[in-house]
Amino acid sequence: MRRSHYHGGGGSGMMRAADAPSAVRARGVLLLLFVAHALSASLIKTPTYDEPAHIGAGLSYLRTRDFKVNLQHPPLLKELAALPLLVTGVRWPVSAEAWAALGPLAPPAFQWQLGNAVLFANDPARVLFWSRLPLLLLTALLGWVLWAWGRAMLGPAAGLSALLLFAFDPGMLAHGALVTTDTGCAALSTLCLFALWRYLRERTPRPPARVRRGARRCPPPRSSPRCSCCRSWPCC
Repeated sequence: MRRSHYHGGGGSGMMRAADAPSAVRARGVLLLLFVAHALSASLIKTPTYDEPAHIGAGLSYLRTRDFKVNLQHPPLLKELAALPLLVTGVRWPVSAEAWAALGPLAPPAFQWQLGNAVLFANDPARVLFWSRLPLLLLTALLGWVLWAWGRAMLGPAAGLSALLLFAFDPGMLAHGALVTTDTGCAALSTLCLFALWRYLRERTPRPPARVRRGARRCPPPRSSPRCSCCRSWPCC
């Protein structure tokens, strides 16, 4: 029977062995269950209060390259939600003349007018499905990061426990597939913190660039046990 060994502590010796096949299958099953459950729930949900504004704003950024709508939120997540709409040919409901007449900044209420126009100028169910899908995948990424971080800190069992709690969390299942900034921001922030944690745990000190350049010019160790060009770093 194949075993998974965990080596605690920092550095390059931390958790390098592969997980057991049963743990790999359990991870995949939990992620698939979460995606299937959240997706099936999103298919029967009408648009929430924020979704039309975010959908319309994201599509406006991609279609017009102009930032006039919903400026209180950063554009990345809205653009990710609107990217499938652009690829699948969702109709943009505003003419170039009407868009230019708005001026440099659209009125606050226009974001909902634009979102509703995008929804109902096309098939609303189709627009919601494609715009929610990238956010659902980002939320699934959050589950993977929680698994990876728990595994790195305390071993495979801890990683699977974190993923189990995530996969059946009512808040994540309810909001993970919506076109809002909540779960997307949580996923990307957690991924950033995990990457920073990994870097701080596994980084290895390197000599200064001047020393590295000098070490490449060092004579063989037998003739000079200490580098003659940097005086402060051994040749070997």
